[in-house]
Amino acid sequence: MKPILFIWIPKAAGTSVWETLAANCRSQKVIWDADGKTSWKLRRKHPPFDPTVEAVTFRHAGIASVVEAGKLTEEEVDRRFKFAFVRNPWDRLVSLYEYLHKLGDGTKVRRRLLRSRVKTFPRFIESACDLDSLEPVGCYNWRGVSQANSQLDWLRYDGRMLPDFIGKFERLRADWQTACDLMGIRAPLPHSNRTKHRHYGEYYDERLRRLVTRRYAEEIEMFKYCFRESSAPDEEESEASNPPIDRTDTGHSPVREVA
Repeated sequence: MKPILFIWIPKAAGTSVWETLAANCRSQKVIWDADGKTSWKLRRKHPPFDPTVEAVTFRHAGIASVVEAGKLTEEEVDRRFKFAFVRNPWDRLVSLYEYLHKLGDGTKVRRRLLRSRVKTFPRFIESACDLDSLEPVGCYNWRGVSQANSQLDWLRYDGRMLPDFIGKFERLRADWQTACDLMGIRAPLPHSNRTKHRHYGEYYDERLRRLVTRRYAEEIEMFKYCFRESSAPDEEESEASNPPIDRTDTGHSPVREVA
């Protein structure tokens, strides 16, 4: 089995994917605090990266930032099979809002960082779409509402798309099976850490929908997503039935995408 690097985009079935992967090979989850440092508590639970593990994830940290910080080498990135899952951005933002809204009712730090920008869904969308104030993806698990960045910010590295395979949340089980075939493992996938909420279409008015359309236009086009007012029996199938994207970067193999 080739060593694995899982790129964990927030609220795109990452918990399910990682827990299943970790249960089937020797793995490590590396996490840093919001300031990019490792607290004593985290050091006990999450020691520094061990290059001998079969699978590793740096949770929601950006791989480019991890390499820049000297915590991971480019050679280590290149030798691993890299994969990720993406999700319809309108849907992902609703799930992230509901998740952060709960965190905002927790510790004083979380309240201070989150409450003002997740007090209401419109305020959250405005914050997510405000590039001047949105914290970037970095060498940390989260900072403010950094997890609302474009999914491409996790997928790009040094001017190219990093993953060898990108699956879709909307075709989670089928695309996970494809990823397993590529990784050389066999493991059924549960859906863990599911955030319960109404269909995402019920959260948006026309103004908010347009804000997201403009802010996340590149990933919407790249992964062929569209906005749906309400759920339908064939929604998952139709959402993910677009042909795969044919994209080859100079000097690199094309990213395998299942759509």
